[in-house]
Amino acid sequence: MKKSILAAVLTVFIIGVIALFNSTFPGQLNAQELKCWCCINGEVVETTPAVCKEKGGVCFGTKDEAVKNCQQKCWCCINGEVVETTPAMCKEKSGVCYKTKDEAVKNCQKKCWCCINGEVVETTLAICKEKGGICYKTKDEALKYCQQKCWCCINGEVVETTLAICKEKGGICYKTKDEALKRCQETCWCCIKGRVVKTTPAICKEKGGICYRTKDEALKNCRQKCWCCINGEVVETTMAICKEKGGICYKTKDEALKYCQQKCWCCINGEVVETTLAECKQKGGVCYKTKEEALKYCQEKCWCCIKGTVVETTPALCKEKGGVCFRTKDEALKNCK
Repeated sequence: MKKSILAAVLTVFIIGVIALFNSTFPGQLNAQELKCWCCINGEVVETTPAVCKEKGGVCFGTKDEAVKNCQQKCWCCINGEVVETTPAMCKEKSGVCYKTKDEAVKNCQKKCWCCINGEVVETTLAICKEKGGICYKTKDEALKYCQQKCWCCINGEVVETTLAICKEKGGICYKTKDEALKRCQETCWCCIKGRVVKTTPAICKEKGGICYRTKDEALKNCRQKCWCCINGEVVETTMAICKEKGGICYKTKDEALKYCQQKCWCCINGEVVETTLAECKQKGGVCYKTKEEALKYCQEKCWCCIKGTVVETTPALCKEKGGVCFRTKDEALKNCK
């Protein structure tokens, strides 16, 4: 009887000590509930480091520190206008922060002569840059470079336009029409996807082709055959078609078979499969000589932190989903939540 009473008293005492310790040191028993003060878009909120990072915020140890760094104001230059806002909001809107309003107005609303699509207008540096224009200090300088005419070669055609418009459309300017016609409309033998056609250098380049001076030279380089490794298969085709389909050319069939159809144990997204070197590489996998080696490095487990959640998975899958691996669950909970 006495022993039963003594055991009951001892149990009550231990429960009381644990409750007292838990209320005094809550952070040591609840590491997984670790919080921080997060600065998100100029606002300070209390959340977990994982959620804060996911939303593009920055964590601080104390609320005062977060408020100091997050909610301090600046004079922001956005598209030629000066507004007072937080550095975070200013950066989000692609603006530039200044300490004083005078400094912001000076740098933001500074005027220039802007060349936009062959026209010269007076505007701010910010607006000119936003519209893809080029700023000049004086009107005369802007007129000289912006409205100056030239004979422009665009896709094999010759047109008279301004230097700015010609450059914008990817053309080439010439001083005289004769020079433009000579250089622009001259033809070449173009290799496009294994075919040889006669066209202008401009059109050939636009379609991703290669120009040759003679038809024989084009045929030699364009229709030259090779043994192509495509998705683990070896086929005979042209160098151009092989390259277009993401294959690799080899001089001989034996060489192609050696490198293309050679088997390996491939680790793809945490799974081990037997496939070819080419297919494994194409799918972003890693090849191993033996199945045991592949299983060792591929299917090894870890505790993964993904967007504030801790799950047990392979390092490959964890990395693929943008997570971070930890050796133990406790370590993952401590750093993740």
